[in-house]
This record gives sequence, structure tokens and C-alpha cells, in this order.
Amino acid sequence: MSQEMCSYYADGCGLPKFDGYQECILHCPKNKIIRDNKLHFAELNSFYLELCKHIVNQIFKGTTETTFFSKSIVTSILKRESLHPDIQNNIQHIRERLQNKTIVLNHIAFPKYDSREPFDYMPILQQLGKIHFNYCQFYVGRIALPSTECFFQDCEFFEHWSLYDYPVLKNIDNVVYQQCRFHNSVSAAGTENDDERFQLTHQQFNNCHFDKELAFEYIDAKEPIFANSDELRSNIKKLKVYHSNFEKGFVLNDYIIESAYFENSVFDEKFEFKYNRVNAFEIDDCNFKKIADFFESTFEKFKIHKSIFDNFTGFELCQFGKEIDPKNRDYIALFEYVTFSNFVNFRNTHFYSGLDIDNINLKDSPNFLNTEIGFSNTTRETFRIVKNSFDKIGNHIDANHFFALEMRKHKEDLLKEDGKKTEKLVFWFNESISEFGQNYLRPICIFVALSLLFYLLSIGYEREWLYIFNEPVNHILGSIAGFFNGLAKSLLPFDSKLLKKGMEFISLWFYIAFSVLMWQIIVAVKRHTKRE
Repeated sequence: MSQEMCSYYADGCGLPKFDGYQECILHCPKNKIIRDNKLHFAELNSFYLELCKHIVNQIFKGTTETTFFSKSIVTSILKRESLHPDIQNNIQHIRERLQNKTIVLNHIAFPKYDSREPFDYMPILQQLGKIHFNYCQFYVGRIALPSTECFFQDCEFFEHWSLYDYPVLKNIDNVVYQQCRFHNSVSAAGTENDDERFQLTHQQFNNCHFDKELAFEYIDAKEPIFANSDELRSNIKKLKVYHSNFEKGFVLNDYIIESAYFENSVFDEKFEFKYNRVNAFEIDDCNFKKIADFFESTFEKFKIHKSIFDNFTGFELCQFGKEIDPKNRDYIALFEYVTFSNFVNFRNTHFYSGLDIDNINLKDSPNFLNTEIGFSNTTRETFRIVKNSFDKIGNHIDANHFFALEMRKHKEDLLKEDGKKTEKLVFWFNESISEFGQNYLRPICIFVALSLLFYLLSIGYEREWLYIFNEPVNHILGSIAGFFNGLAKSLLPFDSKLLKKGMEFISLWFYIAFSVLMWQIIVAVKRHTKRE
């Protein structure tokens, strides 16, 4: 090794540089060492010895008891070396110091270790009562410290990290990990046996970043997993929760998540999932005992299946699907066999790619005020449920809007069936004339146009324009017109004066058209003011 000194001085490091690095064996990053398999017996031995010295120096820092004898005893204790019986009986105060003094490890990079090796550094850490890992780097998958109070602050984790139920070293947020970054996946896993479920008894994360997967399987969380600041905007690539129970709430806000999947889990307290952006979100067979709040979150793919919400559920200002590809059925928001035992709020929500709530169970009418639902993939039954929710609270104007969408969808369904030509024709006329009562300007325009046409035909008849231009066929046209005019007068014998003389048949059809248009206008106007 070079005798040039370590470039890290913040902790008073005076160790020589490790070969090829600007830092010593404690502070140098271990990624290249691991990749090249260079951390052999000698290097691990060096790390072990220097870590032990570093901890001993911290134990005696700020005290007058700094004799070589005292330090050597502590070193022997940390290394679990045998002590002389006379010394063994007089070291209780040193063991108490190991338990009571907070050891701060700054910028130390921890390599992989093997418990079979004589220079495994884990037993050293396990004899300490309180450790504050500050800006440390971990190239190991787990630090097992069952009785040591721990706090990881601004640390980085480069391998798959397995969570451990550490006692928490007292800190302002009362969490295990604060502002840490996990470059690889993170998991906490037990088994399906009740006595082998993984227990998390403390809050875990404050303002942490997860570059890959964060997974919980068969865990019982006694405290909230996340305790983030309001201003945080971070990321999780994949979030997976399987067969887990959360007793004190689940709060995860302001994250960008590639996929989130919750299966067969129970949330005993509030479930808060606000201001998140999720590409794919799915809940399957979960129970939410208290409030579930998804306020202003964005979901591209969204599905809830066979789950129960016992309390208020809010989706206000949420966005579902893809605005730029609204006809893609892969992005429809699906609520399948979901039970809402209390009020559910969809106010000011956008379902760009459609909504399917055909198979939900509702105790109270949901709130769909100012909700926009893409037409292409939404089912007729969904529009009916939304329409009825407005009718039940007396909001007939919005109910009429979704009634029209329901009828349009019904027309689409009819077109896919064989037969029913008359019913198809009726639906086609209703949509074409007034969009099922939602457009009163169109029937007014048609009414005016037909009136003008009837006026022009009347002028032409009175001035005999047809006879002037077609004199050779006047006799034939006159006979045909006479027959149909007589037929028209026989249909209204009690008031044939309503029909224009000489144009009775044409007048009859125009009056029928005028009656239909007048009714469409009246219905459309009423549906924009009050339900008929």
C-alpha cells in the first residue's frame, strides 16, 4: 500500500490510502474491489483491524481513560479474545460503555463479509449498543444487529438489502433509515406460518429513494413503514406487498412508481396514497379498515379486485388511463368485485381510457361530480350506475348527461346484435336529432330548415313550378298526388283543414316531423334545466 494519507479528513482519519484509491481501507468505495474480487484475506483483515481501532478511539474520545491498557482491553473485548480472569472481573464498566455510548461511523464503506472467516467484522458491531451510520456505503446484503440501536442516515446500499427489525437509535424522525438511497432491491419477508411472520416494530423510512424493488411478504408492521416529509418527491421502481398486516397506517405520498401491487393484505388504520404517479397499480383481495385516500394520484393501468373498503374512500382529482391513447383497453380503470361499505368519492376525476364498475357493491351513492369518463371502453352498466348516483341526490342535469352516454352505449350494443331493426332505427334517430336529449340546438336548426323547405314547396305549388318544368307528365303526377292527398285527408277526417290544400300528403309528413322535432326540443331544454 502507498503511504500517502487518506483524503477523507472529516472524521480525523490518518490512515494510509488503500491501493488505487484516494481513501483508506475504511473509507474507499468497495464496488470495484467486489467486482474484481480483490478483497482477499489480507484486505479484509486490514478492514477488520482498522474498524476495530476506529471504534475503540470513539469509545475513549472525550474521556481521560485513554491508557494503552484500557484500549487493549476494549480491543480484546471487541475481538472476543480471551481475557485474564483477574481482568475479566473488572471490566463491567467497559461493557456498559460499549452499550451506552453512541458510536458514529462516518463515510465507512462496508464490504461483503463471510461469517466463516476469522476477520468477519459483524461480531464487533454486535457488541455495540448504539450505532449511527452516517453517509456510509454498504456492499453487503444485511447487517444483523438484534440488540443494537441503529440509525442509518444518508447511506447508500448497493446490494439487495434485507430489512432487519433494528431497535431505533433516537433521532428526530424516529426512523431506522433517513434520506438513504437503495440502488438495489429491498425486502422484508417471513413465511405463511403465524409464528414465522416477519415483525417490523419501528418506523423504517424517511425520505428514502428506491431505484429497484421494495417488497414486503408475510410481515406484521406494528408502526408505519414510511414517515416522509411533505416536500419529498422520490421514486420506487416496484412496490410489492403480499400477505401482510399494517397495524398503524400506511402512508406513501409523492412517489413516482413504475408498478405497485398489493395482495391479500390488511390495513387496520388509514391508507394514504396521495400525489403519486404510478404506471401500473393493482390491489387484489385486500381489506381497508379505515380511510383510504388516493387524492390527486395518477394511474395509467389500474385494477382493484375482490377487496373491501370499510370506511371513506377518496379518489378526488385522480387521473386514470392514458390521455393520448384513450381507446386502448389495457388502460381502463377496473373495479371488479369491490365492496365500498361507506362513501366513495370520485369528484373531479378523469378516466381517460374508460371505467368499469359493473361488479362493485355500493352501500352509499358515490360522488361523481365533475368527473370525466372516456366513452370508448366504458360499459353501459357503468354509465347507468353513475347516472343513478346523480339521480339519488337530485342532480338531474348531470344525470341526464350520463343518461345520454348510457343510451349511446346501448345503441352500440344493439348494433352488435342481430335483428331489432326497429329499435336500432329509433336509437339512431334519437342520437342523430338531439344526442338523446342533450342537444337542443340541432333539432331547432332542423326545424327551421324543414320550415323553410316546406315554405319553398308551398310557393312552388302555388306558382305551379312543377307543371311548368314537367308539362308532359302533369297528368300522371296529378293522379298520384290526388291519391296520396286523399289518403292523407282520410287519416285526419276530423280536422283536414290543418293540411295545406293540394299538398295534404306532403303536409302530413312535415307536420309529423315538426311534432317529433318540437318534442325533441322540449325534452332537450328540460334536460338542461330539470329532469322530466
